Amino acid sequence: ITNMSEDTTKSRPHRIPMLRADNWVLWKCRMIAVLTDLGLESHIAEGAKIPEIANPDKPTKEELDTQRKWREQDAKARCKIELSISDAELMHLSGATTARQMWEQLTTLKESK
Repeated sequence: ITNMSEDTTKSRPHRIPMLRADNWVLWKCRMIAVLTDLGLESHIAEGAKIPEIANPDKPTKEELDTQRKWREQDAKARCKIELSISDAELMHLSGATTARQMWEQLTTLKESK
């Protein structure tokens, strides 16, 4: 019998098996579904980055609000990923500061084998 905390994520409402060395393809499919359901899939998409401010010396309230919202959503996407992978896999995400960077690191590692 496997320990539940090591086998599946506990965050609600989604429960997916933890990413391990041997289940990347299915985990990837499920994680995309979870992030899509939460409206966060754009944070792992190619080219995902924080919205730019047209004039950094004079940012508008809307631009600042857009950046704040993006950061909050990216943090949620990062948490979903971090809480859905085993400790051994988490080690591969060192240095990643965005959900996209995490996704790229995992994809590079898992799909280059």
